[in-house]
Amino acid sequence: MVSAVLFDIDGVLVDSEPLHDRMLQTAIAKVLGARRVKSSLEHIGLSLSETLAAVGVASEEQEAVRSIYVEIYCNAVTPDLLRAGAETLWRELVQREIPFGCVTSAERQIARANLALLATIATPPLVARENVTRTKPYPEPYLALAARLGHTPDQCLAIEDSDLGLAAATAAGVGVSLAFPHDASIGQTFTLARGQITCLTEILELI
Repeated sequence: MVSAVLFDIDGVLVDSEPLHDRMLQTAIAKVLGARRVKSSLEHIGLSLSETLAAVGVASEEQEAVRSIYVEIYCNAVTPDLLRAGAETLWRELVQREIPFGCVTSAERQIARANLALLATIATPPLVARENVTRTKPYPEPYLALAARLGHTPDQCLAIEDSDLGLAAATAAGVGVSLAFPHDASIGQTFTLARGQITCLTEILELI
């Protein structure tokens, strides 16, 4: 039995990966013109700077792209992108007084825009890219969030949509890690997950 829940955000709480890719392509086009770069969907779980490098944006171009991308993404994310069971699960966790928080490789501004979709239910602790020296797949984000919740990692359950996130949770010693696949999960193996879920409320059986 676990006593705290650690949520990834993009792809887990919000079905946002396709939106991220569209907004990134839009931002790149605004800065670099019509030049097309690789899809960010091939790099789920990376930080924004790592993603920009991976899709082919030069280091000297990244800040201009980042600024536009963050602004247009935050204006585009909408409640219809919440994944199955997110609202119901959060309400149940609040009612049961089960501690939970969110951990992401995304920048805080992006994370806050996503979490605003659930803000009427709760505003849990957040560990974003700016809060750690090394983000996923390193354990630091999960260690930081577990500590903020007052639990050891082995007492926690993590929900992820990427192999990088699962690697981070495993390295941190998280007790149970589950994968929550989506349409953009092609290429993820989820070999480090104890199992896969199709709706977030399924975890209620474990807490």
